[in-house]
Amino acid sequence: MAFESAKRFLRENHLAPLLTNDQPALQTLNKWTTVGTALQVLSSANVLSCPVLDEDGEYYGCLSVNDLLRSLNATLETKDPEWTEKLEQLTKEELVALGNDFCAQVRGRGYG
Repeated sequence: MAFESAKRFLRENHLAPLLTNDQPALQTLNKWTTVGTALQVLSSANVLSCPVLDEDGEYYGCLSVNDLLRSLNATLETKDPEWTEKLEQLTKEELVALGNDFCAQVRGRGYG
């Protein structure tokens, strides 16, 4: 019975009444935004993703926290496939170096 009620809600209700009047402005990034700035924008806006625009203000793609984490994980696994097991042993300097390597690789792929 509850399942039918949920199906009916999903089928019959529109988004407009669910939204509040005080919606924050849409956050966007441009394709040359650094990874660090992108994380700050996502965090300060309390969102998990936002559109990325090209130099003409046209839609270029969508960046999510998941994209950044997946890319960071791939970078760390390239350096050391067992990095998660050694995470607690990393020094601040090693962590900064890994972050710098990650940012350099992201820039090399044209994302940041």
